[in-house]
Amino acid sequence: MKIKFRKEIFWDTDPKTIDYQKHAIYVIGKVIKWGNLSDWQELKKIYSTRKIKATVKKLCDLDNKDRNFIHMVYDIPLQQLCTKRQFAQNLSPFYNRSQR
Repeated sequence: MKIKFRKEIFWDTDPKTIDYQKHAIYVIGKVIKWGNLSDWQELKKIYSTRKIKATVKKLCDLDNKDRNFIHMVYDIPLQQLCTKRQFAQNLSPFYNRSQR
């Protein structure tokens, strides 16, 4: 199956090196943050709704707009979606400014 994401989504990666099963969290995260409707259609060709829902719950660097979009489209309670604050709290103390 030929996957046709826009090259702008994977601006930091050679798309030929992406293993769509192994790098699902990376691919889904990129489409959520940078994708348009055609990118979402491609994403749904690769991953089941169940896989997308399970994966987005692991993404902690989503902004509020992206979290609300996922909440509305996939009917996932906002409390089940990680926040940037939670992401920052999980960083090591070396990176966490509040620990200094």
